[in-house]
Amino acid sequence: MNSKVDISIIIVNYNGAAYLPECLDSIFNHDCKSSYEIILIDNQSKDDSKSVLETYKDRMTIIYHDTNVGFAMGNNIAFKQARGEFVFMLNNDTVMHEGVLDTLREYLITNPHVGSVSPKLLNTDGSIQTHGSSLTAYRYRVKKAKKVPFVIGAAVMMQSKLYDHIGGLDENYFFYNDDIDLCKRLYTMGYEVHYVPEVSVTHHVGLATKTRSIPSIIEGYRGSAFYCKKFYPFPIFLLYILLISLLLLINSLLQLIPALWNKQSRSLIIAYLGIIKLFFTNQLKAPR
Repeated sequence: MNSKVDISIIIVNYNGAAYLPECLDSIFNHDCKSSYEIILIDNQSKDDSKSVLETYKDRMTIIYHDTNVGFAMGNNIAFKQARGEFVFMLNNDTVMHEGVLDTLREYLITNPHVGSVSPKLLNTDGSIQTHGSSLTAYRYRVKKAKKVPFVIGAAVMMQSKLYDHIGGLDENYFFYNDDIDLCKRLYTMGYEVHYVPEVSVTHHVGLATKTRSIPSIIEGYRGSAFYCKKFYPFPIFLLYILLISLLLLINSLLQLIPALWNKQSRSLIIAYLGIIKLFFTNQLKAPR
């Protein structure tokens, strides 16, 4: 058996039992010329993920990790077993549509200056998913492939040797912000990031974190502060955390009255104040 394949598809799973079958079936039913393998790492899921994955165990490599190491580290652990010339990082809450694997692989082959590519991402209702804020959405409402500042990390392909060369995803991010970090590093190295809307992937955004809203909020702010400190001069970083801290204090005050009867409001206040503490105690790296 050939020890090499064209594409290694890496999936990090955490409590994804509800949508893993749709994700995996969309890959196995995918008609493509490229050879591929699937490497899935399960981050100590507490739901029925293991029983769901049992039905697929003969067709893919499954790694059961004894702790939740987060998205970035999970991808890096799975990558160690990858045999593909290209690596395709795919979220567990996605559905892959026709032509994705072949199109993205061919695009990278014919455009060696491109470090990573991403397909068009669709929301559950079929609308185009916004990368970044609504102010930058126009960049992704195109029909032809183009250079973009960054892409969402839900479906990203790149050469395996490049992924290895840059050390994979930065494990200082637990989840969130690792994708913009990757794009920033690729540009710093002289590569470009391209968006390829000719093929698409449905991304049921938020499914993996909707039951973890408070941790998601904390990690989002922690990761963005770490990113700012990593890539920008200290005065800009300081201004950033001061402005965000002010915003969080205002949000905390707005939650004071609802907190008298609403548990979620009390949790938000604790989270906001905890984030400010993280900023000023320099606890910006992902907890392990």
